[in-house]
Amino acid sequence: VDATYTMPLHKITISSWLKELIEDKFGEKVTATIINGINTEIFLNNKSKSKENITVLMPYRPMIWKGTADGIKALETVKKMHPETEIRLYGSKRDENVPIWAVFYENPTDEDLSALYSSSDIFVLPSFVEGCQLPPMEAMACGCAVVATNVGGVPDYAIDGKTILASPPRRPEILAKNIMRLIENEDERSSIAKSGYEYIQQYTWERATDQFEDALKNA
Repeated sequence: VDATYTMPLHKITISSWLKELIEDKFGEKVTATIINGINTEIFLNNKSKSKENITVLMPYRPMIWKGTADGIKALETVKKMHPETEIRLYGSKRDENVPIWAVFYENPTDEDLSALYSSSDIFVLPSFVEGCQLPPMEAMACGCAVVATNVGGVPDYAIDGKTILASPPRRPEILAKNIMRLIENEDERSSIAKSGYEYIQQYTWERATDQFEDALKNA
């Protein structure tokens, strides 16, 4: 993998941290950094929440670097302090590590996922490392208040304290604190969701492909 970074090619990345990695570790020039886009025809703010209780949604992914174990630890704390909160998980398959107190949605389509985002209040992503993760962007576009680890593309497409609440990776106690902060403060939860929705609208695939074409022309 390392050898590919030194190949005589024009290099285009999808996040600033990857640009820095390639430049600092390998001494290679990066032609452009282009943040991913979201499909706003599918992932749109169509709030359908009708329940009285707060709902928290998190992807369930078995790879260690996805931070799912930390996410579940954080959600356990949340459930203990706020037992009325509905915890939702989605993923390819439910296994023995999925808590019994979580509602699990198996292998949702993009349309199903959009509906899940829209009917949830808070979205959580606990990853240790990512390239430029799409789920927080999609959740923001659907009107969720997002709590995510400050890795991958998050520093590029989100503003901590304004459009999301960011947490350091591998710190489930801080993740739990941020989730509960939004559960307990309706005004802040609404503000984060509204600001996140408005801010993420700029990250379209049209913008990304225009930037990609420009990078190719400039190269």
